Amino acid sequence: MALYYDLPIYKDTYRLLRATSVLIQNFPRDQKYAIGQEMRTEIKEMVRCIFRANQTLDKDPWLIRFAEQLEFLKLDFRTCVDDRLITPEQQANAWEFIDSIGKQLNGWKNSLNKNSAGPTLFDNPS
Repeated sequence: MALYYDLPIYKDTYRLLRATSVLIQNFPRDQKYAIGQEMRTEIKEMVRCIFRANQTLDKDPWLIRFAEQLEFLKLDFRTCVDDRLITPEQQANAWEFIDSIGKQLNGWKNSLNKNSAGPTLFDNPS
């Protein structure tokens, strides 16, 4: 088992946290502590889910929670654009991280499903 901080999904999530923190610095004070803090909390929860999923055999609950947090974060970024707290270009940059993280999450879930599936009718018994 790899250390959680060596996983590419962790590294990208941490980069997203750092990039989001930079964006939030330019928010008006009230938004910085409202939606900005919420966004940081969601990303930190995603990091917690990576840690927990990496430490346990039953990864599904943590990966499901990770996916939920990722969706909430997407909504926050959309709201920030609608409220003109960030530009569409800044959202697009964040989306690159989010897409990469989402693909890695799906890959992790698919590898678990592949490894947990028993033999099928089409498997070669050799």
